[in-house]
Amino acid sequence: MIVALVGNGPSKSLFHRKPEYNLVCGFNFARDKYLDRIFISDPGVSKRMVLPNFKDTRIDIIEKEKKRVFKGAMNISKNTSQVAYMKLLREGAKEFHIFGHDLMWADDYTSESDKHSPKDAWVVKAKQNNLRSYWMKYWSEIITVPTYIHMPENQSLNFKSEFVNEVFYQQST
Repeated sequence: MIVALVGNGPSKSLFHRKPEYNLVCGFNFARDKYLDRIFISDPGVSKRMVLPNFKDTRIDIIEKEKKRVFKGAMNISKNTSQVAYMKLLREGAKEFHIFGHDLMWADDYTSESDKHSPKDAWVVKAKQNNLRSYWMKYWSEIITVPTYIHMPENQSLNFKSEFVNEVFYQQST
């Protein structure tokens, strides 16, 4: 099974559905029609989005990684896409294509979900506690099948793995 994981970062615009993707997944507040599955692991998002009469059958509520690092008054755990990646591996995924995960190459916490759930104070705390470095470490630990990171040209990933391939796109002007 070939899976496309479409995050909510600015480079989400690089995504175009291709026939070879058996499954296309989004996260949290994403509701794009092309998504087959939407993973939610944040309890606040779950409360707001999974109401008794909310019937989007694509939603899959997953638990955050139990092992957390406590640093500077912030719990640092695997993020929603990392937990989804691990779940999809257990379900038989053999290849991943990752879009819209800009933190992999830039210190950019911008997300489409900001309009639903502003996080300015959280971003300050995340930067102070170097959350990004933990997330990159987690990615390097969990990627165990061919994984293609789709990103703008002239960028480079902040982690390495023998299974990771960078796919570059020319930036629009």
